[in-house]
Amino acid sequence: MSELRFPLSAVMSPSEAAERWGLKRNTIIAALNRGLFDEQIEKGLVKKYVKENGQTEWYLTEKAMKEKYGERKVGEN
Repeated sequence: MSELRFPLSAVMSPSEAAERWGLKRNTIIAALNRGLFDEQIEKGLVKKYVKENGQTEWYLTEKAMKEKYGERKVGEN
């Protein structure tokens, strides 16, 4: 499988994704933690990073968000 590449503008934190899609950050975090994005993780559209201290950071692509929530609800750019 070839490596996926996305422009940096297409990769975001859960906070930014929530703002762009008009959702609450906790909604996205809960979906990530409950495995609702597992298919997107397997496709390389979402990345989970666990820090040495055990804290988790997530990175989502626009494509992953569109697959789960449809087109953006807030702002066009």
